[in-house]
Amino acid sequence: MLCDALVVQIEPQHHWLGVYQSEPEDSKSLRCLDRVALSELSNATCWFYPTHEGTFLSWERGPGLSLHPGLIVDCPDELNQEPYDRSRISVLWSLLGDNASLTCVGLTYAGQRLDWPLQSRRFEPLATWERFRVDCQADTSLVVEDCITVIGSRCNQNVCQ
Repeated sequence: MLCDALVVQIEPQHHWLGVYQSEPEDSKSLRCLDRVALSELSNATCWFYPTHEGTFLSWERGPGLSLHPGLIVDCPDELNQEPYDRSRISVLWSLLGDNASLTCVGLTYAGQRLDWPLQSRRFEPLATWERFRVDCQADTSLVVEDCITVIGSRCNQNVCQ
């Protein structure tokens, strides 16, 4: 099995969210419903972590992204009919790979994932690859076995802790 996910690491303490609704008579005209600092919103957690035992390969690199306005993914009709309620927005946190602390990975509204379609992206010429092992019976359930950072066409072997 292969999971190739683009996970944007958001720093909620540095960002605000604007919530807009299209006008019924003109779908290109938007009305601002709310503006809120992400740090003021409620938090939720999800599991984005290997749930099977075995050896895995992961990689990470820093992208620069431009995104279109966000939408609720597969928004249920009944949710679409309800009035907006700020208390239903949550900042979503997860453990990623061998991270020791939670990482902000997105936002939800009423338990539904919010998605921002990709407009454009560019990548830094640096990628870090890790091979790690998951063994729930071991004293340390996740062990990074090897790590390498690739810069352009050069490789730089690193020691991962």
